Amino acid sequence: MSNALNILPFNVPLRVLAIIAYVLLVLTMAVALMQYATGGRVAYTTDSLYYRDAALNFITGHPMQTTNVTMQAPERQPLLGWPPAYAALWASVASMGNADIDDVPSLLNPTLLVITILSIFWVCWMVTGRMAIACVVAIVSAFAPPTMTVYGHAWSETLFIPLLLLAYAAFWKYQISREKFIWLAVAATLIGLANWVRYAGVAFLPILGFSVLVASGAVFGKRILHATGAMLLGIALAFPLWFRNWQLAGNISGSSRGGAASHDRWLQDAAKIIDLFEHSLFGFNYMLLANLKIPLILAVIFVAIGGFRRHGIQWLRR
Repeated sequence: MSNALNILPFNVPLRVLAIIAYVLLVLTMAVALMQYATGGRVAYTTDSLYYRDAALNFITGHPMQTTNVTMQAPERQPLLGWPPAYAALWASVASMGNADIDDVPSLLNPTLLVITILSIFWVCWMVTGRMAIACVVAIVSAFAPPTMTVYGHAWSETLFIPLLLLAYAAFWKYQISREKFIWLAVAATLIGLANWVRYAGVAFLPILGFSVLVASGAVFGKRILHATGAMLLGIALAFPLWFRNWQLAGNISGSSRGGAASHDRWLQDAAKIIDLFEHSLFGFNYMLLANLKIPLILAVIFVAIGGFRRHGIQWLRR
């Protein structure tokens, strides 16, 4: 029996077709589960209503503005509490399809969920080189309760997550393509755009630069040049938003939230990412968190130093 399907204009191994079909089945089931769990309607929170109001202002010709409903006579004010990209995407979909503003998340979220799952599959396939492993990871990610929670709400995380996943995929392509800068530029562009979705995106700019220094196999001078260029590209894309916020509110993240001082706002989401990571690992046992947090930090430092010694700058080599 042949291992390739010959009815196509090119030979495709049956194993590859089977895995692709399996991934498509998983995507269909994940979207169906989300539609069943949500009743075809995406839930709103206070943040969702903020995005909805900003999207309505985009549609009515008042971009980058929101409505201050706490005043006796509501009036428009600059959009500062959240970056504008998710609201702009919401408004764009509503305008293109002439759809009701509240129907858009029910169409947008399943699409972003599919992009997220495919991005996870692509990343795992590139990293492991095995489609079966990538398929298993995509399945687990698709049906994980946090995935259903996030994509069941009108939240900006639904756009932020796939952007970061695609940025990581582009960075991995940069690494395996013998440091072709075009892939690193794609990664920096996606991270720069992610800053227009959530202010936590700023934390990933230095992470990208550090990753180039640690993971790249190029000579030290080239690594420095690429890391600097990538960070500058990401900063250039985010800078107009930061500059606007600084002019209007005196800080790059626009405003305070949840009791945080305004000058600490841009770090708040980044700290939340760390908290969520810790909760994912140790939320079931605080004793483990207390006993393993510091050793894990030391392990990360040890791995980073080891990476430098193998591929990094000369003064860390033995």
